[in-house]
Amino acid sequence: MKFILRSFRLPKHMSYEFKPRYYDERKEHIEGVKAKYEATESSDKKEKIKLRLQSSFQRRFEEQRKGVTYSSRQSSIRVLIIFAILSIFTAYLILRFLPQLNALLR
Repeated sequence: MKFILRSFRLPKHMSYEFKPRYYDERKEHIEGVKAKYEATESSDKKEKIKLRLQSSFQRRFEEQRKGVTYSSRQSSIRVLIIFAILSIFTAYLILRFLPQLNALLR
């Protein structure tokens, strides 16, 4: 009997703790610049390498993000131009051959 009752029990909802984080891009940039200059003054090679890698990844990410935006804009413009050309061509065909089709159907 217990087996039957357990098989119909609904599972409890899963809960988790979500702690939202605040991201300030300007503050991150300033801290990065400060750390970069501090690393150049210090002789710690590991810090220098770490900062160099981090800045190169950030720069590459920004370039990719801008490239995607530019290419998507170009694609949108291309689709819009093709749609306009097809619309004009369709309107021309309708206006040109509609009176003839109307005469054939009567």
